[in-house]
This record gives sequence, C-alpha cells and structure tokens, in this order.
Amino acid sequence: MNTENQLAIEPRGDASILTILQATLSAGVTSDNADALGKILDVYERMEAKKAERAFVADSIALQLEIPKVKATRSIPDKHGNVRSTFAPFEEIDSQLRPLALKHWFTYTFSEGEPQQGRICKVCVVQHREGHLRRNSYSTRIGQVPPGCSESHADGSAHSYAKRGALCDAFNIVVTLMD
Repeated sequence: MNTENQLAIEPRGDASILTILQATLSAGVTSDNADALGKILDVYERMEAKKAERAFVADSIALQLEIPKVKATRSIPDKHGNVRSTFAPFEEIDSQLRPLALKHWFTYTFSEGEPQQGRICKVCVVQHREGHLRRNSYSTRIGQVPPGCSESHADGSAHSYAKRGALCDAFNIVVTLMD
C-alpha cells in the first residue's frame, strides 16, 4: 500500500541508498514516491559529500607530513642596495609542492577574489580527486610604484604576493630564511 512520500518498495534495514534508489526507480517514479525519491537523492548527495570530505582530510594529513619548509631565496634591496627582505618566489614554492600535492591527489588553481579598492585578492582553490574542494583567499594592498617601475609592476607584485600567500595558507607552507 502506497501513501504519499512512501517508497514503492519498502527497503530492508541493510539496504544502501543506491539499493533504495534502484528499487524505487525500478518500480517507476510516481507522484506517490517522487518526493521520497528527491529526499533519498538529497541524503545520497550529502553522504557522498561527507565521504569526499573525509578523503580530503585523510590525504591532506598525509601531504602535511611530507611538505618541506621552503627557503626564501630572493632578496629585495632597500634604496641603498642592502637586503631589505627575502621571499620565496611562486615558482620555487610550486616546484616543491606540486609533485607532493599530485601524489596525494590534490590539484590547485587560482582565481580573482572580490574586488576591493587598492587591493588585489587571489583565491587558491584546492581540489581533491574525490571532488571535495576548499577555497583560500588572500588579499594584499597594491603598493607604491618603486622608482623606475610602472603601475603595472606594482599590480604584478601585489598579484604575485597574494597568489603566494593564498597558496602557502591553503597548504600550511612555512617559508624560512636562507641559511
């Protein structure tokens, strides 16, 4: 006997969501079981999302055990030619991270974040093979144009800084000073 929101076939206690879906679809989708079918699909999607999230976390832990500290190898001079600060260029961080990330089933891409006056925001999107993804945004001010440089140089510098920041934050990468 079918009443609205009941399944056409009553599942046994050990039935999986897929078994219930298959049984319902085999019986035919009717107005009596269409709502129930939608609810089953919602539950199935949430279960799959949780499974993907657990796989993301497990592989993220394994990746964290292998990520090396990255050395800051490029220097930024002050106006007197002395080293003002050092940093790790994106290419160096990427060359150390990418093989490990791929080994643990992660990819990463970048996009622009929400526009803000005088700032650049980059978003690092980390995706796992199971489909779960995380977004990490990092914004920085667009600095003053150094002597002899164009405004595009300042924009590019801020873009690169934000991209490095988003990537390092997303994977908990530590940048250390050179020895």
